[in-house]
Amino acid sequence: MSPSAPRRRSTPRVGSVLAWTLLAATSVVLVAGCGGDSEAVLPEVSRPVVSSLTPQQIVTEAQRSFAQASSVHITGNYRENGKPVTFDIRLAQDKATGTVTSDGSKTEVRRIGDQVFVLGDDKFLTALGPEAVKTKGKWLVAPSAQADPGLANLTDKQRFLGTLNPGNGVLVKEPVRPLAGTPAVSVRSSTGARLFVADTGPANPLRLQRTGAISGFVDYGDFSAPVDVTAPTPTVPLASVTGG
Repeated sequence: MSPSAPRRRSTPRVGSVLAWTLLAATSVVLVAGCGGDSEAVLPEVSRPVVSSLTPQQIVTEAQRSFAQASSVHITGNYRENGKPVTFDIRLAQDKATGTVTSDGSKTEVRRIGDQVFVLGDDKFLTALGPEAVKTKGKWLVAPSAQADPGLANLTDKQRFLGTLNPGNGVLVKEPVRPLAGTPAVSVRSSTGARLFVADTGPANPLRLQRTGAISGFVDYGDFSAPVDVTAPTPTVPLASVTGG
């Protein structure tokens, strides 16, 4: 009787391994942006003074401005469970490029169409396992459907639009005040989240801010600026090193 084949070491699926670094980066966005009427559509208006609108109209106009922009630059900085998380992503239609740093581990991400590329540091690769460590210096690639949902939100402009909301609860419009030199009106939710929107010109969202157990902010800028994303090399299928 021949000896049985060695049992294959269980490895995490593609989505769960990416969550280790990348899902945390959307926590402040997803928690602050849940709920609300993101489907509402306003009649077309010719650039109203945003502060003259109702709180829900302000949110809807910010969503419209985000959706109409060909690209947007998003940066985030917050703390979760005492650990710092930052991200810097440029989003365009069907492409994205940027970095995520979580608990001292930095990961570069790119997206072109349906393909997501990830270049992790030593800490990231070690968390994936010994096969991943062997790929140091190479980009791991996977279809977006196999990647973590948190990563999809970070690299997909349309999905990220769904997070652009101050959240559940009563919305209150606050007075106009400068934010990084731009007059902005903020909408505060009773959950403690705030959405800042440019008061004149296009109603561009400027910042989504949250306080509490997960505290920090996401900033939006460089609307419709060119975004150049090229497919990196060399690459290794992510599933080949995770058993996914």
